[in-house]
Parts: sequence; structure tokens; C-alpha cells
Amino acid sequence: MNAKRQKRRVSFGQRRRVRTHKRSMIAIGTVLVLMIITLTVSGMSLKAKEQQSIARETKLEEQIKQEKARTAQIEDMEKYADTDAYVEEIAREKLHLVHKNEIIFKAK
Repeated sequence: MNAKRQKRRVSFGQRRRVRTHKRSMIAIGTVLVLMIITLTVSGMSLKAKEQQSIARETKLEEQIKQEKARTAQIEDMEKYADTDAYVEEIAREKLHLVHKNEIIFKAK
């Protein structure tokens, strides 16, 4: 029995080292948990920003498509404006001009 008691007896210095070691491990564990929480929150924030960026990118791509279609319409209108048919159409609508020998009917 005496031998068992001697094994259990730990010097004051050893107890102090064990306590210091435990405190260090608790401090390191606490720091790790805090880092994990911080990284998780940051990751969720980045995920939300990514989704917003994807939605914005999609919206901008749609606007680009619309502007390209509008540009094509404007180019077509420019080509049509250079034709005699366009000049004749504007002369009839805006200036109320007619060809020779055309009969004009007016409503009463």
C-alpha cells in the first residue's frame, strides 16, 4: 500500500506544471473555437455577397442583351433612313406632299 501512495504523491512543481498545462490547453481550445466561429460567420457573409453578385451579373447580362437588340434596331433604322422609301414616307406623313397625278380624297 505504501508503494501506491508514493506513486500517487506528486510534487508541488509537477502539480503546478499540470495546472499550467491545463490552462494553456483551455486557452488554446477557446481561441480555436472563436476562430472557427469567426470563419463560419465570415463564410456565410461571403456566400450572401456571392449570391448578390451572381444576381447582379445576371441582371447586367440581360441589360447587355437588350442594349444589343436596341443597337441593332437603331442600325437598321439608320440604313432605312438612307433609302428613298424613307424620304418619301416622311414627305407624305410630315409634309403632306404627294406625287404628280395623285388624287387626294378628304373625309367630310
